[in-house]
Amino acid sequence: MTAKVLIVDDEPVQRRLLEAAVSRMGYACQTVENGAQALSAFEAPGGGDISVVVLDLMMPEMDGITLCHELKTDERTSHIPVILLTALATDDAKFRGLETGADEYLTKPFDNRELQIRIRNLIESRKALRERYS
Repeated sequence: MTAKVLIVDDEPVQRRLLEAAVSRMGYACQTVENGAQALSAFEAPGGGDISVVVLDLMMPEMDGITLCHELKTDERTSHIPVILLTALATDDAKFRGLETGADEYLTKPFDNRELQIRIRNLIESRKALRERYS
């Protein structure tokens, strides 16, 4: 089964760039504009196949912190790795993001190669855990 990455970002250009980076890795990709749509994506058919969530911190309707908290406190999604992307480079913002359960916190601008490596590492480590405990 091909890993599936959910990209959550309100900026269309950024979404397309992220989607291209993930697609080059050979992973399936789904994009949505905000946290509310992301939660709906988990309820839709195929939503249980999402392997990693890459999301922007500042978005309308539901920001990245709130979405991360929702995902990490729901037993159906708490195991899914979350990568927060943001222009907020302060320690306070970073700690707040990580305290909600985010697995990674990348500040913009970031190198696509670093994002790809982090996505691959998260997918591979979760795969190894599943194999070990199944």
